[in-house]
Amino acid sequence: MHKSILIVLLMTIFTSGCLQELKKPSPSEAELKFPETLIANFSDEEFLKEEDRFSAVYIGTAKRAPETYRDLGIALYKAQNLAGAITVFQRLAEVYPSNEDVMGTLATLHEENRDKNAAIESYKLALALAEETDGIYADYYQSEIARLQRPDAKPGLDILFEDGQFQFASDEKQLIESIVVDAEKSVRALLPGLTEDIRLIVTIVDRNLDVAEGVSGRAETHNPGEVMIEISNVFPGGVNQAVKTSLASTVFHELHHVYRGWAIRDNKFGRGISIAMVNEGLAVAFSEIYTGNITAANSYTDDADDWVKEIILLPVDADYAQWVMGEHPDGRTSIAYRAGNYLIHEVIAKTGKNILELSELSPDEILKLGGY
Repeated sequence: MHKSILIVLLMTIFTSGCLQELKKPSPSEAELKFPETLIANFSDEEFLKEEDRFSAVYIGTAKRAPETYRDLGIALYKAQNLAGAITVFQRLAEVYPSNEDVMGTLATLHEENRDKNAAIESYKLALALAEETDGIYADYYQSEIARLQRPDAKPGLDILFEDGQFQFASDEKQLIESIVVDAEKSVRALLPGLTEDIRLIVTIVDRNLDVAEGVSGRAETHNPGEVMIEISNVFPGGVNQAVKTSLASTVFHELHHVYRGWAIRDNKFGRGISIAMVNEGLAVAFSEIYTGNITAANSYTDDADDWVKEIILLPVDADYAQWVMGEHPDGRTSIAYRAGNYLIHEVIAKTGKNILELSELSPDEILKLGGY
């Protein structure tokens, strides 16, 4: 008897629970979007109130899609409401804590908001997620964390030796400093509009950089200027020989990018391989003309005119690695560098303008002068 009553009670509770589950409301398509009034007159307070309301009504049954938050955040960012965009992406990270892309975006927004600590924490979360899934951006997140943890740059020319797995000897540092200081002074005399504050971050790598004669560089930002310099310790003759061979020409090349605004994180130019071709060609020619260091990797052949025409016809989203600094499937290497070098020398020959005059022109203007 007691057992029968217990079974009945359990059945009643179970049935009641199922009915309650069935009665839980489901949001309409309109409810899954943010109210138009919130979008038009955004405030953190109203946004968070709306999120609390939605969660209270649909707790455990539904949540807005990531795209809904992302679209709102992007719209706010485009409207120059950085604080609002950060609030929205922070909420998105709370709702979808396993979304690596969200953490990375949030880190970028925090950095733009000059909150280094928050940016670092967001990159750490993104890194942890990437490592869990063997994501391809783990190395990128690590490099961004390292970058943000660097001490602030000193005014003027600041040379930072970044010791990692390998450390610079004192004589190597002296040689590097001497060459960099002289090169920067020479470039500034040629390009007096060069930004006043420039940091060069110099590190040793154990990669083969023979194609770049032992030293590679990249312009990270143009205002203030920040340039990464990597020196190979497996170059024949070691670090000192690599530095003597091509550090000056690399500094000339990268500071020309800084002057033009052709930089990774605050690039002034649009997309497209033709734009890269012109800017890289200018930097190659500038460096070759004023340092006398001409590398085989940037040389061009009798086919260079065809390469320029080929690049001009490419879509704006053509593969950068294949066309600019990597190897093309057909075996050609550094196509945009070589074609750009040819283009600039052709324009100099046709117009009589020098490299300094060409450095003041847009990519389109230079292509037109070249007859393209």
